[in-house]
Amino acid sequence: MQVIRTIQKKRGLILGLLAVELFVFVVGGLIGLRIVREQMASMIGERVKADNARYAENLAGVIESMGVTTPEHAAYGSPGWQQMQQAVEQIELPAGGFACVIDQRDGVVCHPDLDADVEKNKGSSLLYADLGPHLKNINEVAGGDGRTTVGQSYFLADGVHYIATREIAGTGHRILVHQPAAGLVSVSDALTTPLMLTLGIVGGAVMLLTAGGSYLVTRRYEHALEGVNTGLENEVQKRTRQHTEARNALIFGLAKLADSRDPDTGTHLERLCVFSQTIAEELMRRGGHPEVTDAWIRDLRLAAALHDIGKVGVADSALRKPGRLNDEERAEIERHPQIAADTLLAIYQQMDDDPLIAACVQVALYHHEKWDGGGYPFKLAGEGIPLAARIVAVSDVYDALTSKRIYKPAMPHDKACAIINEDAGTHFDPAVIEAFNAVAGRFPALRDEVENDRHMPLSGIFEADNNGAVTQGR
Repeated sequence: MQVIRTIQKKRGLILGLLAVELFVFVVGGLIGLRIVREQMASMIGERVKADNARYAENLAGVIESMGVTTPEHAAYGSPGWQQMQQAVEQIELPAGGFACVIDQRDGVVCHPDLDADVEKNKGSSLLYADLGPHLKNINEVAGGDGRTTVGQSYFLADGVHYIATREIAGTGHRILVHQPAAGLVSVSDALTTPLMLTLGIVGGAVMLLTAGGSYLVTRRYEHALEGVNTGLENEVQKRTRQHTEARNALIFGLAKLADSRDPDTGTHLERLCVFSQTIAEELMRRGGHPEVTDAWIRDLRLAAALHDIGKVGVADSALRKPGRLNDEERAEIERHPQIAADTLLAIYQQMDDDPLIAACVQVALYHHEKWDGGGYPFKLAGEGIPLAARIVAVSDVYDALTSKRIYKPAMPHDKACAIINEDAGTHFDPAVIEAFNAVAGRFPALRDEVENDRHMPLSGIFEADNNGAVTQGR
């Protein structure tokens, strides 16, 4: 009965949270829609004022190029006036906007609804209609010469208009361009409504998925509670083993992904794991690194396999080039630690602070850093570089030197060790090099053991015992 009551409480809590989520989503959506529309209308308004100013300047330029440059040229009924009227009639603006010409008294002298034939304008209420009251707030200067102003005004017939005026040089007349805001608001609504509708659909889908996920979580919780009094210890052990096996299987799959880019990478990975483990064991024997424990070494052995997983994102033209890389190809190659880290961090965030995945991230991201700060990608130096990456860096260089590649032959063991020792204190951690020197004599035999097991690449590295711990392979 206690279990049932607990389940019922959990269900009630989930339903309550879903109700709150729905309320917040609806209210937030309405508020968001209003804000978006207001912002959109404001942006469109500013854009329209700028467009109006440009229309006014262009039309004034056209009229001035016609030779209409004096009051006499622009007088009503004159040839110059007819040219202005025809020019005004040709202007087409969106949302019901139009252009006209007003005189010094703010009276209309040219308008799209007038006609170039003065006889047809007799009795028209538009001719010399006074627009002065609507131009009081049109005082924002636009343009570099100060002859253009913009603003907005209210008309009883259709509300707010965005207006721009421009002087016609020498005539005392002005171009007036205006567009009603109502049409622009409808444009804003037309733009934002589909967006908000899409967001609403997506949000509803997310809520449905959340509800479904919550139901599945609740069901899983119910089953866990029903079995809480039976076999709890065995269940914990089983879960731990499954988690470890799944984690190790994932690492194995990622390592094989790297293997697919380079025919030699598979044996390189297994050699690197064994070399890194051997150096780490020597460091633990020497002391001075309290973090180096048996569990830490097991994690390092696994993490070493993924040190170059980021190369799956590197272009083949750079990765498989047999000769020297140019600067662009070098930069492409140097992307691989960050690519690997991004991939592994995505896994880490789903793995409940797993120390192995954390070690994988450290090794993949920092194994090309150098002790003196000359490495990449972050130019870390000294003990600012994680110890796991410092160990793998030595193992990686040793294996690269002593392995045949498409661009070079294999180097003898002694010569490779000499080169590595020359870089102690610059490329490599001196303490790691000391441990390397103590065990390097075993590396050729270790290489032979790995080569003899190459028909089962990495198999021994990823086996888990019944307690969830990883055992060393053959």
